[in-house]
Amino acid sequence: MQPLAPLSAPYEDWPDELPAPPPPGKPPTSPLDEYKEKLISAATRSQYLSFIRGLFRIAADEWKWLSKAPVIKTRKPISRRIKWLTREEALTLIECMPDGFKPIVIFALATGVRRSKILDLEWSQISMQRRVAWIHPENAKAGKAIGVALNDTACKVLKEQIGRHHKFVFVHNSASTALMEQRLLR
Repeated sequence: MQPLAPLSAPYEDWPDELPAPPPPGKPPTSPLDEYKEKLISAATRSQYLSFIRGLFRIAADEWKWLSKAPVIKTRKPISRRIKWLTREEALTLIECMPDGFKPIVIFALATGVRRSKILDLEWSQISMQRRVAWIHPENAKAGKAIGVALNDTACKVLKEQIGRHHKFVFVHNSASTALMEQRLLR
């Protein structure tokens, strides 16, 4: 165990004397004088207010610093931005992936299913005859079952995965890979 540094250690770089006060009639300078107001987006404002609301809730409920947290209302900003990958971007993404992840990425692009749902996908959740997969309500974010239509690309990926594992659709051959570790850590 190392000895603790003396209390004065952090203050060694401080100047020995304070700067001289401004001459009479001239207002004192402050770092706040250089502040310039800038506009922020509605999303940024909402995030800041949500963070502050969370701090007040913790201060009231857990730390008991406040008798009651103040009400801070925020409006959820309307998202107007929708981004679609171009065919070239999708192909580049697939090419950049390690071989073990390529089927997962191709399946995600073909179906729009979230990564965690793809990694947890079981053969019992797929009907190749009807070309449909489903996410159970207890595994869905909204708590409702999700039906996923399977196009030709998704079906081709699934056919390539047949026989790799008896329960899970997407697995690596070795048990020490990241996918298996990720499943075990959940």
